[in-house]
Amino acid sequence: MDDFIFVCEQETTWIAFLKQLSKRFNVPTHGDLVTFLGMSILYDPVARTMSITQTNAINTLLERAGLTDCNPVVTPCQPGLVWTQQDCPKENASSDKCTQYRALIALANFIANWTRPDITFTVNKLCKFMNNPGPVHWQALKHLIRYLKGTSTLGLNFSFGQPANVQGLHGYTDASYADCPDTSKSTIGYVFFYGNAILSWFSKLHTFVTTCTNHSEYAALAAGAKEAQWFVLLFSQLEPSIKHTPVPLFVDNSGVVSLVFNPVDHQSNKHIRVACHFARELTDEQIIAPQRVATDKNLADVFTKSLGNATFKALTSFVQAAPARHTKI
Repeated sequence: MDDFIFVCEQETTWIAFLKQLSKRFNVPTHGDLVTFLGMSILYDPVARTMSITQTNAINTLLERAGLTDCNPVVTPCQPGLVWTQQDCPKENASSDKCTQYRALIALANFIANWTRPDITFTVNKLCKFMNNPGPVHWQALKHLIRYLKGTSTLGLNFSFGQPANVQGLHGYTDASYADCPDTSKSTIGYVFFYGNAILSWFSKLHTFVTTCTNHSEYAALAAGAKEAQWFVLLFSQLEPSIKHTPVPLFVDNSGVVSLVFNPVDHQSNKHIRVACHFARELTDEQIIAPQRVATDKNLADVFTKSLGNATFKALTSFVQAAPARHTKI
């Protein structure tokens, strides 16, 4: 590893750390942090805001796809669109075509993992067809790239001067029941925030088939509970004087909340795997606190389904334009 960021409260700590590190390694320093792994970091000390964008990476993606002059679209994928193995060509695509598809998806995945949670769902789905992409998958990939064309300056915004009453560590979980026509598995997702600052996001086809909507939502809550537990351990070290539990976990399914707080074994849930009951245990230990949230307020919807323009725009408010002012840290 040759790139890392070191953060400290006192400059004396930084000087001492750098001095010790320089005894064994040649450590070049380039002043204030403005870029890291291809990301642009913009900081306004007056407004106490910071944004992280990947405009250069998006421009590179556009050039590699030959879509530099394409017309932008307003969503990363068409609403309600479902991708399937049946759309793959009967004869495998050429090696060159597969290599190009994989290269474009890999770069899009890099962008999605660092600064663009709004494209995570689409990238996750398109990654499943890298072995033999068909015209439908290529069309969806180009649609995604056209969306990035129109939103190349968007990134993650962090405000360090937020009001004290803003909620601390909290998360949202969601599932799209049996949305994979090839496997009948469900897509699960979650997103976590600290105040208004997004911390982590996740979108993945579940590892086993769930039998109903409640089951898939319960599995998504269990995945979110694992992430919440890790954040509790992390923040207990970063802010030991602050109590971070129980972590609110918002779900848009009343049945799941009832199942967590009223663990009655009956016909509809006795088959659920033990791993899914992890959320129930953390609830009993007051590590998390599952709560009902309206479907149109569940931010995790972005990671489990393709949404229409209005809904998508409302739920992705955490991805905002970078500040116009470019000030070094």
